[in-house]
Amino acid sequence: MTGFLKLFLTKTRCVLGISLAAFLVGVFLAKLRPYPLSRAIIPKIYLHELLWNNTKVWLILLFGGFLFSIPTTIVLVINYSSFGWSAAQYLFQDQGGKLLTAVVPHLFFECFALITISGIALTITHYEFCFLQNNRKRDISIDNATLLSLFVVFISWFSLFWAAIIETYISHI
Repeated sequence: MTGFLKLFLTKTRCVLGISLAAFLVGVFLAKLRPYPLSRAIIPKIYLHELLWNNTKVWLILLFGGFLFSIPTTIVLVINYSSFGWSAAQYLFQDQGGKLLTAVVPHLFFECFALITISGIALTITHYEFCFLQNNRKRDISIDNATLLSLFVVFISWFSLFWAAIIETYISHI
């Protein structure tokens, strides 16, 4: 089990690096092309719509691991660059208070969910490569790895569920 946990944490560090780089690209793009927030149209979002949309993104991230994490990486870069762009728009237009009260509370749970599920997807990709190379050096028990993976998947989706509730009822702009 420690082999799987060590691999998962290594892959999660990789996901954090990709996420941070994409976030910074979004901030850079926001500096190049500012957008007045007063012109932004914010629709009324209902919980079931938001939860369904977040679940679709979450499923793409998870099952992208079976496709060598290419869809996972693409969706992760798109999400985090849009997070960076949005956060920068608030900061550059002196609306940092609105950013802290409206965006950050649900974003904490959403980012946690996206990072953990992407870590699982990259771990799946690692085992795919081991299988394709017929590598027998896997020193983990499949039962423990499956149980830990399912636990992390459940925690990740539960975090996404809370992010949708917070975004709908508490921090909707």
